[in-house]
Amino acid sequence: MGEPEGPDGVISKSELMAALHEARAAITEHQLERWRGWGLLPAVKQVGLGRPGGSESYYPETTVEQAIEADRLFRRNRKKEFVGFELWWRGFEVDEQYWRPMLTSQSNAIAKAIRKVARLVRAAESDEKLADEVYSEVPKSIAPQAIAGAVRNIPQADFSDAFHQLFKALAGGESLEDEWRDPSEHDGRPKTTISLLGFSQSKSDAILDQRLRPDISLRSVFAAISSAKNIPDIDDTFFSGDKRLLLFRARDDVRIAFEIARNLHEALAWIYGPRAFGLKAARWFHDHAPAAAKAAIALAWMAARENAPEEFLSSEAIEDLREKSADAATNSARLKTIIERDPMLSSICSPKRLKLSMSSGLGFEDLCAEIRNIRAQQISQAQRQ
Repeated sequence: MGEPEGPDGVISKSELMAALHEARAAITEHQLERWRGWGLLPAVKQVGLGRPGGSESYYPETTVEQAIEADRLFRRNRKKEFVGFELWWRGFEVDEQYWRPMLTSQSNAIAKAIRKVARLVRAAESDEKLADEVYSEVPKSIAPQAIAGAVRNIPQADFSDAFHQLFKALAGGESLEDEWRDPSEHDGRPKTTISLLGFSQSKSDAILDQRLRPDISLRSVFAAISSAKNIPDIDDTFFSGDKRLLLFRARDDVRIAFEIARNLHEALAWIYGPRAFGLKAARWFHDHAPAAAKAAIALAWMAARENAPEEFLSSEAIEDLREKSADAATNSARLKTIIERDPMLSSICSPKRLKLSMSSGLGFEDLCAEIRNIRAQQISQAQRQ
């Protein structure tokens, strides 16, 4: 006699184990029970069988994907705290112990830092000696590893100035809006600030003369940074109702935004190099950022979107960009494989030539003509055989 059929959206234990086996995930029943006991997997649903004392255990269908992701994460880091937060960050249901304290801690830390910065900025306005100390030369050694290379060639004075602009934005930013409304009027300073934020690009980072323009987004960046002062105090009400939904929306938007950057970097790095289009730092964040940084950015995003919604794409638009960026990464990987497997294509489609042709359009038609000619030769040879 087979297992009774469960309600929609759930699967039996045998179906769960079969799905994991089909996915080649070496996860045992004992591991599943331990992870569930730790709050890393959704709770089991007990479904009555229609007779006294009779019930059957069923698992939400999402348990399959969540268990596979948990297994991947445990292979990276054996600490359940790491796995729990990362599962939550990816949108899975886990016990609040893995993410709620982190958000509370980061909210308090951000609020404390902003109050300190704001006090310094206000005091420096009327104290020349203090102003000299607050706005003194900032050593480049403070730059995070992800952007250290990008800031290496920035003049020291420009680096300090860019850092001070970010410092003022964090303190409130009201005085920055007009100054940075049109970045084209401040050629050097936006460029330096872009480098400090990790989005430095080379002159050849273009596709048919079209370039990413992070400079025109600086006002949005400063709006987001200055909105950090509006991060709400976290209490029990923050984790329920509309606030909870807004928090989860901000988390998903941030995660997807960095996933878009990762996809684009994946698509372009083999042609344009590891710093392609200023995406290296964003790729690093996607792959390596600690839980504290992710929590802080999600909170800042939530506050900024509430304070300046016009500066943000909708969640639907961000999701659409993710799908398109994923397609770009897939198609780029296919192109790379085709070129590597074909000696004739490899001889004319080196990354250097592809970059030259794609960035400026110089010789692009000639390259396409050569590829078509090679394809015609291959078809002709196949037909003769």
